[in-house]
Amino acid sequence: MKSEKGQAVIETAIILPLLILLVMGLFEFGRYMYLKNTLNSAARAGVRTAVVTPKFDATLHPNGMAATGTTHTLTCADSEFNASDGAVFQSVCGSIYNGIPKNEVVVDIAYTEFAAPAGLSSGDGVTVTVSWDKYQAIVPLLIPITNLVTGKATMRYE
Repeated sequence: MKSEKGQAVIETAIILPLLILLVMGLFEFGRYMYLKNTLNSAARAGVRTAVVTPKFDATLHPNGMAATGTTHTLTCADSEFNASDGAVFQSVCGSIYNGIPKNEVVVDIAYTEFAAPAGLSSGDGVTVTVSWDKYQAIVPLLIPITNLVTGKATMRYE
């Protein structure tokens, strides 16, 4: 029929923007999950270093110990790490790569005493939280994701 000649063009014009938004949303979600997984892996590497290294972070904790509820916050730098940065901090910042500027990453190292002896001992907990608050969505109106991306890991001190 002659009156239905442009129907396919109209249908394509209506559906194509929705399809493009869907594809861009999938890309954005994948990018966000990649960044979150990178921070989770960095936190896991840092907390693993903390629980297996005796007298870790000598600069922050001269005796390798910290009081319960104590949190130390550091920021990764793009420059080479100093020997005084501490093993946990070096492990976390060394695990961050591709897509996340190290100088914008904040590392929180928290210690919780569960066991009876004072100071960190076997069974006490170490939590490392890595956060980056400069995330910018490529299509910001598409997916309401916050600018804060965090990774967190907790293990017990060995």
